[in-house]
Amino acid sequence: MNKSALMALAAAGTLALAACTPQPIIRADGTVGPAESTGPSAPAGSCNVTNLGWAVGQIATTETLVRIKRDSGASVGRVIAPDTMVTKDFRADRVNVHINSNTERKIQRTTCG
Repeated sequence: MNKSALMALAAAGTLALAACTPQPIIRADGTVGPAESTGPSAPAGSCNVTNLGWAVGQIATTETLVRIKRDSGASVGRVIAPDTMVTKDFRADRVNVHINSNTERKIQRTTCG
């Protein structure tokens, strides 16, 4: 195998591993922290966003995010800004909070997964 093929293979492997890396959580103050982990155990709760209509248009503060997580029944939550790369794995116990930007942080919608 020549050197360029070996380098391409190494790059592809690195990219594949990076795609599996847990995405960081964006906190209400704009700082980024490590992703929440529930470990290998079964999910503690299932997400349900039917009662989260009140959140749309609100600013994603710590208090708002805590209430969204509680009201949805989810055990894990994440904030997703435009152009944020996230994993596509479905988790029944996770609530996603979609915001308009990392600066304004206005909630656009909530989804499970």
